[in-house]
Amino acid sequence: IPLANKIKEYKFILIDLPNQGDSHPLNKKLEMNDYIELINNFLNKNNLNPKIIIGHSFGGKLAFLYALKYQIDKLVLISPSLIKNKSLKTYYKIYKYKLLKSFRKFFLNDFF
Repeated sequence: IPLANKIKEYKFILIDLPNQGDSHPLNKKLEMNDYIELINNFLNKNNLNPKIIIGHSFGGKLAFLYALKYQIDKLVLISPSLIKNKSLKTYYKIYKYKLLKSFRKFFLNDFF
C-alpha cells in the first residue's frame, strides 16, 4: 500500500515520470536534469508549491537533485539510489534476493 494511502492528513501528489512506473516509454533516454525540469514544469503548470518531497530509490535521487536546484522546505529520502559504487558482495546479495524472490513467485503461483 503506498505511503500516500496511509497518511490522510496530508495531500500527496504522486508523479509517474516518463520511462518509469506505468507511463508510456519515450523514444529517447532522459537525463537527470530532464526529469528535474519535467517535475518543475509540472509543479509550475499546476500552481503547486510542495513543502515536503519524499523520494524512494530513483525518486529519492531525483528529489535530492531537485532540492539542490529548487527551494524545498523538507526532503525525505527512502533508500535513494545516490551511491553508485557498490561492492561485488552487495551486487551478489541483491541479485541473490531477486533470484530467490522470482523462484518463490514462480513456484507459489503454480501451486495456488
